[in-house]
Amino acid sequence: MPRTRPFLPLVAVVAVAAVLAASLLLLDRPRPPRDCLFGVVGCAGSGALAVAGRSLTRDGEPFFWLADSATDLLEDLNRTEVTRYLDARAAQGFTVVRASLDVPADQYGDAPLAGGEPVVTAGEDPADDAAYDFWDHAEFVVSEASARGLVVALTDGAEQADFLSERLAPAGDVVLVPDDPRFAVLPGEGCADRSEVRTRAYEAGEPFVDGAAVEEDRPGCGPSSTPGERATAQDVRRDAWSAVLSGAAGATYGHTSVGQFLDDGRTAVDGARDDWEDALDAPGAEQVRWVRALVESRPRLEPLDGDVPAALAEDGSTVVAYTEGGDVDLDLGALDGDTGRPWWFDPRTGEATELDAVETDGSTTFSPPDEEDWVLVVDDEGAGRGAPGDGSDGADSEVDDSEVDESEDGDSEDASSEDGASSEDGDSEEDGSGADSGDEGAGDEGADSGGSDSAGSDSAGDGAEKESVEDGTDESPADESPAEEPLTEDPLTGDADDPLQDLTGAGGRDPGSEDAASASEAEDAGDPAAEPAPEPAPEPEPAAEPEPAAEPEPAAEPEPAAGGEDWDRLAQCESSGDWDIDTGNGYYGGLQFDEGTWSDYGGTDYAPRADQATREQQIDVATRVRDDRGGYGSWPGCATKLGLPR
Repeated sequence: MPRTRPFLPLVAVVAVAAVLAASLLLLDRPRPPRDCLFGVVGCAGSGALAVAGRSLTRDGEPFFWLADSATDLLEDLNRTEVTRYLDARAAQGFTVVRASLDVPADQYGDAPLAGGEPVVTAGEDPADDAAYDFWDHAEFVVSEASARGLVVALTDGAEQADFLSERLAPAGDVVLVPDDPRFAVLPGEGCADRSEVRTRAYEAGEPFVDGAAVEEDRPGCGPSSTPGERATAQDVRRDAWSAVLSGAAGATYGHTSVGQFLDDGRTAVDGARDDWEDALDAPGAEQVRWVRALVESRPRLEPLDGDVPAALAEDGSTVVAYTEGGDVDLDLGALDGDTGRPWWFDPRTGEATELDAVETDGSTTFSPPDEEDWVLVVDDEGAGRGAPGDGSDGADSEVDDSEVDESEDGDSEDASSEDGASSEDGDSEEDGSGADSGDEGAGDEGADSGGSDSAGSDSAGDGAEKESVEDGTDESPADESPAEEPLTEDPLTGDADDPLQDLTGAGGRDPGSEDAASASEAEDAGDPAAEPAPEPAPEPEPAAEPEPAAEPEPAAEPEPAAGGEDWDRLAQCESSGDWDIDTGNGYYGGLQFDEGTWSDYGGTDYAPRADQATREQQIDVATRVRDDRGGYGSWPGCATKLGLPR
């Protein structure tokens, strides 16, 4: 009897169909929240950070990872201290702050976890202890960092990745390290020799950043690692330059007092000795910006073998080497052109000194200006590059210089005569370049927290302005001093003790009264002149009382600006919609203007500071900033969050 194939049972048919349908549904399934945290395009918050070859990008522009190790940030700082810290680091050109989630509680006594699960309460009002929980504070940190162009890198949070993505990623750019699958963040002891670790990471072929730092001022972290020898700014520079010339897409800085936010109320560990706010301005923290500035002014650097750390641009147009006072022997045959254009770049100031052109047909020896550490840059002359650290062939520095000159109201001639070829001149160039590669941050507009910066577009402005204050060259340093004084209480959790001052009529006289008096005197003086000369002068009559000076008309209230709803939304994001706010951090009003920008765009026609002007006046000035700069890019964090054009 012939065998017949039995029919497939109906149950099996249904099961197969169900599996196929489920597979099709999975194709359209939304990405899990974990992907959002890792910056997958299309997810909220962190989609701006991506990988391109061995480099990182942000919003499609090259991104240099210059991280500050702020391990105890979420545990130790209140809201006011957070903004003070972020303002400082954004002004110094950092692009990343790295903090730990492995903390028992934050400054307000709220624990992040209970039984392994996040502790979340209803509400987020910082004035309400029962509502404001640890994750509200973490979200505040991420949002404020993003407003200043900074990425927050969190450690010790892999087990909570899904929750973190859902809660924190919408607030700004945040990544988990070292767990980000797109690039490696090298762990390890920063004081140790890390050359082999970096070499292995480069040979692996994936992008990497160095996540360990030589902590400035830490005992036993100097070149000889003797117990009493503390790490210096030169140790910091050596480590950072060696990292990028080994192929890293970024480096990490640390200060032993800042990482633990040491103050009088905390016990020092690892030999820390300085108050954290004083340590923010340590020399190394000010100088690592020049690593970023140079790297962003040249194509991607690939490491070269040699006696000193050196690298070749991926397009063969530039060779860069770092030396600690010794001669540098370089084989320039790797350059594409026949003529090299060499520079000595000062890693302490960012100033570049051009040397005579050299032939590239063999090895050339270069002697540094002195026994300090220096960076040698040799460009292919045909590439037409500007000074190292100067951005796009010098274009940015020209824009910044002209805008700074304009903002100095005619003082530029004196300033230029004082600057000459000094490092300050180099600083302005470096700031221009250092901020263009997608940093919006090194600090956009008051590190964007606000407003707009008087020194120029993108992040060059705030970095240049704050640097001038630190160098003592700002034209009005007194204006910045209140931001440096510690506040007696958190202005966002209590009453600020800096009330608004009514400056109307300051000086005791009305504007224009002199003109009125002068006109009255001229009119009186004209009557006697008409009397006939020969006649004896009649008995003089009492002089007529001068007419009272007319009351000055107040500045016209601006017409309601188009798009006022957008400004209200932006103010809600920047300052919770408080148009009178002054937290003491140097930014004022609903749209968080710094004083320089407020003045440069005509705000002082209304009031001395933005917080003393009306909502309509602040919107009028902000509209001028937006129109001048072609969008809302002066408020990058909130503009991105609200979907406003930048």
